[in-house]
Amino acid sequence: MAPPVLLDLVQQGETISLNAHETLFSEGDPVQHLYCVAEGTMVLSRYSVSGERQIMAFLFPGDFLGITFEKTFILGSETLTKCTLLRLDHSVLGEVAANDPDVWQAMSEVTWRFLRGSMELTFTIGRKSAVSRIASFLLYLSFRQGGFSSPAADISLPMGRQDIGDFLGLTIETVSRCFTKLKETGCIALPSTDRVELINVDALRAAADVVD
Repeated sequence: MAPPVLLDLVQQGETISLNAHETLFSEGDPVQHLYCVAEGTMVLSRYSVSGERQIMAFLFPGDFLGITFEKTFILGSETLTKCTLLRLDHSVLGEVAANDPDVWQAMSEVTWRFLRGSMELTFTIGRKSAVSRIASFLLYLSFRQGGFSSPAADISLPMGRQDIGDFLGLTIETVSRCFTKLKETGCIALPSTDRVELINVDALRAAADVVD
């Protein structure tokens, strides 16, 4: 959930719309705005010299981009679906944060969430099997789409199998095999390529190697 004080601030700016698979900014672009996703799904990613993409985060409604005091973006961002964003001049963020401790605290909270997500990604990629990575990802989506307090049992997949692979460090073939295995073991159902139903959450948590 977006910190209300930051949401109130960015709502003072303007609303923009982007089509699916459109670039918002690229790595190295100057930081000019603070953004908040109002509708749709986006990604933050980085490309290697050889052109391989590593997705660092999926962004959903309520997520922010541009909370930084760097002069340029260290990651790029693009849309996966049609998106609506709230946009505020970045200089306004700096001025308000310098004088409002609530805004500064909210910025710290959002930054910590992203850092925590990055650490979770490092652990998932470095220590878990391919099936565990996919199971962990589905549980994560369940919490995000259900609002954390009530995880969703019917998950929308606005991202493709290649996007998931680029996030979890897997090939698209491995991603597909893992979905099939989780389906065969009764953890999930796959009514369509862009939907997943969680059939046995306890079994999915076991497959994800989640510890209470």
